[in-house]
Amino acid sequence: MTRTRSMTSQKPSAPSSSFEVDILSLSSDSSTGSMASLSVSSKKRASTSKQKDSKKPRPLVAGSLSQADMQRFWGIEQKHRYDIFKSRLIVPGRVVNLSQLKDSLCPVSSYLKVQKLSLFFTLRGLELFEEVVRLFYANLCISPDSGELENLVLGNRIFINDLFFKDICGTKFSGVIPYMNGTWPDGFEVSLEGVKRVVAEPDSNISHFGALSLCFENRLLAHIVATTLIPRKGSLSNISTREVFVLYCLLRKYRINWAEWFKEYMWKSGEDTNASASLPYGLLISRILVDRLVDLSMFTPIVINATYDSRTFSTMGYV
Repeated sequence: MTRTRSMTSQKPSAPSSSFEVDILSLSSDSSTGSMASLSVSSKKRASTSKQKDSKKPRPLVAGSLSQADMQRFWGIEQKHRYDIFKSRLIVPGRVVNLSQLKDSLCPVSSYLKVQKLSLFFTLRGLELFEEVVRLFYANLCISPDSGELENLVLGNRIFINDLFFKDICGTKFSGVIPYMNGTWPDGFEVSLEGVKRVVAEPDSNISHFGALSLCFENRLLAHIVATTLIPRKGSLSNISTREVFVLYCLLRKYRINWAEWFKEYMWKSGEDTNASASLPYGLLISRILVDRLVDLSMFTPIVINATYDSRTFSTMGYV
């Protein structure tokens, strides 16, 4: 990532001025003569010309927003971000069927239950509104009043704070595990190499550490981390340093403040200027907006068939 600043430590900055549109004024008349000297017919022609001019769409000053865009963006900067995000891949995430996990006697469900993520996994539907998700990330900013994340989605102002995630996930997250951006935290109880040995199967070659180094349960947990909790694009046969860290914390049943992690990851993803960056939580964001009665009727969703269930377990080799 090209920016390493923390969302919580960044000085709040007000969104670009977005609700004022400068309109070029049109000249009232091109004639140099006095109106008093115009003939009646000339006056009628001038009047008719003015009426026609008033019906023409007035040109926008460079850097301003149209009336329609004023309902979609905080300002011109966010409009530009949206244009950039049009080519950015959206990582939708997956639905996790915890009941089937439990019924199959797979111990993964017990690790996730500790994190109080049941509603988070089942909340999302399978409909992805790509354009709306891009609007969401284009408008994501830090409130100059509260210092918290806020958003403007189709004219609806939404605060992305702890209360927001408590509302949608049905629980107040808590925990002392800090968000990590990819660098192993200083002073953590185990080194990166030590954690790899803990989570890998016995006698695994740590120098070639990856998904195949893990037993089924740990591999499934690593999958869920990479596709749903901290969703990313790319091969799932590789495990990032952050994913190893989260996997270890899940196996140790350390409580993670997921509200902080979700907020930070959303913010970092939106701020990432790397051309290969992606936009996470597509299904979750789509479902949240539908549940909050944001009118998405003018958009056509894409149906994503992505669920962790008994079929997934069979595909991954679980018997």
